[in-house]
Amino acid sequence: MWGQHLKRKGRWFHYYRAVPKRFADVERRQLISFSLKTCDFAEAKLKAAQVSLDLDRQWEAAVVQGHSLASDNLNERYRAAADVQIENGFAPKPAAEFGDDELLERMRVLLTNERASIEQKALLGLTAQPQLSMTDAFERFWDHIEDEMSHLI
Repeated sequence: MWGQHLKRKGRWFHYYRAVPKRFADVERRQLISFSLKTCDFAEAKLKAAQVSLDLDRQWEAAVVQGHSLASDNLNERYRAAADVQIENGFAPKPAAEFGDDELLERMRVLLTNERASIEQKALLGLTAQPQLSMTDAFERFWDHIEDEMSHLI
């Protein structure tokens, strides 16, 4: 019996999985595929099961948090990227602020686990911090004083 989400390509096993529709708002890709870098079926089956478990956990956490690395809202995307950095034990900051040691440590984390490219960018501080426009500032100000204004009316 073949393992779930496994395909053989040449002599290597690859992980193939369509992203479930319920996670479409937290995952930009429609299909996830990459080499498991093994020729051994038993090892590939274990790796695929672990990858599936990790993906399901990440997607569920993203849905619960209400943050999406794939969101069209730049503020939400930046908050989600900061969450990824925090979950991996790093202070959220852009790549330009990393020292050499911190960059190497973040690269080590990426090498030890298969991650979606969007999550890799978040961990490496490559998600741009959104600029605050006058409209955004006004909306944030209005949200802040809205409760106070409702008491006056």
